[in-house]
Amino acid sequence: MHPQQPSPVAGPPQIAPTPGSTAGLAVASIICGIASLVTLLLTGIPAIVCGHMALKKIKRSNGAIGGSGMAITGLVLGYVSIALTLVVALLAALAMPVILKQQKKAQLVQSSSHSRQLFYSLIEYDQDKGAFPDKLEQLQNEKYVPDLSIFAPAKGGEWIYFSGQSTSDDSSNILLATPIPIDGKRVILRIDGSTTHIPEADYQAAVRAQQSR
Repeated sequence: MHPQQPSPVAGPPQIAPTPGSTAGLAVASIICGIASLVTLLLTGIPAIVCGHMALKKIKRSNGAIGGSGMAITGLVLGYVSIALTLVVALLAALAMPVILKQQKKAQLVQSSSHSRQLFYSLIEYDQDKGAFPDKLEQLQNEKYVPDLSIFAPAKGGEWIYFSGQSTSDDSSNILLATPIPIDGKRVILRIDGSTTHIPEADYQAAVRAQQSR
């Protein structure tokens, strides 16, 4: 008699992929790929990663798992999102200087408008008192304006006010100026009510000339 051989220990049953099933990574890839047309890289990169992983898994399954078409579509859409991101970034880079230029132009216009509105209150004060106020705050304290902050320069801060003048002084004298340059220029209001914006060097020269008179 031959000795009885021990029965081999059975391992856990191997569950084979169901023929015709679709890889979950392929589904994830195409979903992320479609979303990437809106979200760009946010879901575009996951679409590419899932797509490559799905194709590898499908290849190893020897036909037991499908979904290669969805994986490839997800990959393509993911790469398209990268291209779109580059295009958007390029357009933004080209548009940014134009946007900044228009923004600075708007700040100059707004500051000029605010200075002219203050000028009317300064003229009214001069007509009542015989001179402009010693400080701009007097316009608010004495109810010539409701709130000085309404007329603040576009970039914030307080107006540079050249006090001690009246309408009888040199009409070309500067009465108000923005506290900081805007695009290298200062918005100034003269005693005659005219507003302009001049380069910083010209502004400093005008202030020195005015103080020397």
